[in-house]
Amino acid sequence: MARLSLAQRLYFEMERDGEAVAMPERTAARLGISTKHARRVLRDACLAGLFERVRGGLYARVPPALALGKGLSRPEATVVGAHLVPPYYLSHYPALQIHGLSMRAVNTLFLTAPKRHRPFEYRGYRFKFVTVLPRRFFGFEERPYAGQQVVVSDRERTLIDVMDRPQYAGGWGEVVECLQDYGEVDWERVLAYLERWGKKVVARRLGYVMRDVLGTDVPKEALERLRERWVDRVKLPFTRGRRGHYVREWGVLVDDEVFKESLV
Repeated sequence: MARLSLAQRLYFEMERDGEAVAMPERTAARLGISTKHARRVLRDACLAGLFERVRGGLYARVPPALALGKGLSRPEATVVGAHLVPPYYLSHYPALQIHGLSMRAVNTLFLTAPKRHRPFEYRGYRFKFVTVLPRRFFGFEERPYAGQQVVVSDRERTLIDVMDRPQYAGGWGEVVECLQDYGEVDWERVLAYLERWGKKVVARRLGYVMRDVLGTDVPKEALERLRERWVDRVKLPFTRGRRGHYVREWGVLVDDEVFKESLV
């Protein structure tokens, strides 16, 4: 009975503080008990219906809406994902949503990390990890979201990520639609990120989409640096069996239907 009282205390203190997830180490510090005792408290809290085990070492406080059978909201699922496997950051489509560039509901949440992790599902949401080399693990920040602090790619890193793997942001049509409301671009930061990223195809895609498709005002100096550093001496890619036309200025093969439909 004593442990159940601790479980109730944990639930109400976390609700008061607006915290969504619990871990044994943090629970131990909050309640002034050992980590071993904290694990028992969390187990009892799950049995009492106050928490749910998401995966090893991570427990989600059951929000009132979920207790009433209304299901887990996308922001609540995103907050759960933000506490999974540090180091990490929310990326691709979730990043577009957190930065206010998309409001479309999706059930797959992407997290980028320098180590491999298995995908898993929780309450109808799929958590998928995008693995990058340690030297490419940069460009993220803490931001408030749904009453919590989450680690997410910053605006410029989000551009790099969706250019690299547009399929994790809904495909090219969705990417272009989201970026129409991007606003001012910090080109100095973008160019610095491209240097660290080191993939020519990402820079070429970025130049084509931002300037030619979206009509973004790219400063002359930034445009020259893009062309000189990333586009010079680009050869015609292999195009047999692939539809679209080749844009020699940027060295990209463009599917006209995808971009035309996204701008209607």
